[in-house]
Amino acid sequence: MGYVFIAFRSAADRDAAIEFFDGREICEGFIGKAKKAVYRKSKGKANKKEPTRKDDGEKIESTNTEVNTWYGLPQMSLWGAWEGVSRWWWGDWKGENGTSRSLQTGGNGNGNGTNICRNGAGCGLMKGNTEPNTCECEQDRAQHENLRKQHREKGRRDAQDALTDSISDQDDENKFGTRSGSTDANAKGVSGSGNSTTDILGSDPPLLSQLRPLDDLQLIERIRVLGLGAPERYATTRMLMEQLAEYYTEHPRTEVHVQGKSVPAHLLQGCLTSLDSMAWPPKRERRKVKADHYVVINMTKHYKDEYTPRVREACKALMDEMAPEYAFTHIAVTKNFVGSPHKDVLDTSFQFAISLGSFTDGGQLCVENTAGKCEGGTELFVVDTHNKLAKCDGRFIHWVRSYGGGDRYSLIFFTNSVQMSTPKTCAVFPNES
Repeated sequence: MGYVFIAFRSAADRDAAIEFFDGREICEGFIGKAKKAVYRKSKGKANKKEPTRKDDGEKIESTNTEVNTWYGLPQMSLWGAWEGVSRWWWGDWKGENGTSRSLQTGGNGNGNGTNICRNGAGCGLMKGNTEPNTCECEQDRAQHENLRKQHREKGRRDAQDALTDSISDQDDENKFGTRSGSTDANAKGVSGSGNSTTDILGSDPPLLSQLRPLDDLQLIERIRVLGLGAPERYATTRMLMEQLAEYYTEHPRTEVHVQGKSVPAHLLQGCLTSLDSMAWPPKRERRKVKADHYVVINMTKHYKDEYTPRVREACKALMDEMAPEYAFTHIAVTKNFVGSPHKDVLDTSFQFAISLGSFTDGGQLCVENTAGKCEGGTELFVVDTHNKLAKCDGRFIHWVRSYGGGDRYSLIFFTNSVQMSTPKTCAVFPNES
């Protein structure tokens, strides 16, 4: 396989890059975590021998001389959008006479520096140890030096964004605000620990939070669809999100209000009674979302369930009457879920959602529509699920508006079965709710 090596000046830059690349669809293979470098598998001719790596703090050594293709990241359009950390690139390189080549991450111009082009502009030229800081592209040194400064500055910003767990909701709200509504001392702004705080009834999370489920390529595509022009070459994730947030602030999304299908009282009472008496597991699933409790019931496994047997039975009775044709495999059961924009990436089809409890204001399910003519995310479905069953697609970004008056339970019926998969065509199905 071909490999891409990236050299970093600091552990902070390294950690920022690992967080950026790890788990991305574009990153095939795996991330190797060395002290000052990472590498990834890329498409290319497979080698019989996997490379070994030694990390002595300042040098990364590859003993695999069969690696014959090195990709220059600036020339790859998909990677070009993220020029985050201070690094060097090189193009084609082969091992010399079957021996390994040392790639050093340091260099001070006294002969102990790197044998890679120090200009940092991706010229792809390698030099021997006798010429550690020289390059055939001397005529472009001024331009290269300018690029190095830009890379270093962007790297500091990206590292700060990554190491501070993206952006705080408070910062988002200060800059872009939230949708306002009536205030109430009992409004639910439930934190991850389950503590209630005062919030604005019927408010949405800050715009930047709503955009977090999108990766860089999706952000860039949305910017293109909205006609906002091409992003800067060195635009960070934060910069892309802010560009979209500013657009949505100036051009508010169109809200489409929808109501779910009314559920008979005896089915509602059965579900609510089982939820009120439920003994919640001590460990909450999906800890990154804001909820007092969160548990997922697997309907495909038949085992002794000490927490949710009555809830399981009540939910089955509900769906047998309301949507008997829908073969759901799981039920997400939550208490006081609020905000938390996300996508249910493991879903293979649409889902059904219902909320119950004593809450009286707010608590609507909001689903961003990016299907059809709304490709730019300019339409927002606001779904009333209180004691109503709604059909929607969790593969679109969605969240719950703040609410007040009491507790809010939610039941989400979904499937991750490949046999039940359906295309992602509509965020909400108003005529089937």
